[in-house]
Amino acid sequence: MDEFRLSLKKMVVRECHVRGVKAGDIPDADPVIGSTGIVQLDSLDAVEIVTCIERHFALKADSMPLKNMFRSYIELATYIEQNAEHDKIASFIQKYEAE
Repeated sequence: MDEFRLSLKKMVVRECHVRGVKAGDIPDADPVIGSTGIVQLDSLDAVEIVTCIERHFALKADSMPLKNMFRSYIELATYIEQNAEHDKIASFIQKYEAE
């Protein structure tokens, strides 16, 4: 599993207070937001996730294609990898590595 996608899943589990699901159990292709994935997050959770993305990667919500990037953890990771500084991504991975 890609380190960055796993770190994103750990962030989602932590910030959205997900219970009973480990980050490593979430499939990469699962939607980040919606009722069809293992986690089943809603629009309030989306706000938490976007806030974390803004804080960690210095990206602005108004420029994010939210509908597209929340389709899957693959899409989310790809968007951030294409738009954030590499040192911010490395720092993010390091932060969530120990969890």
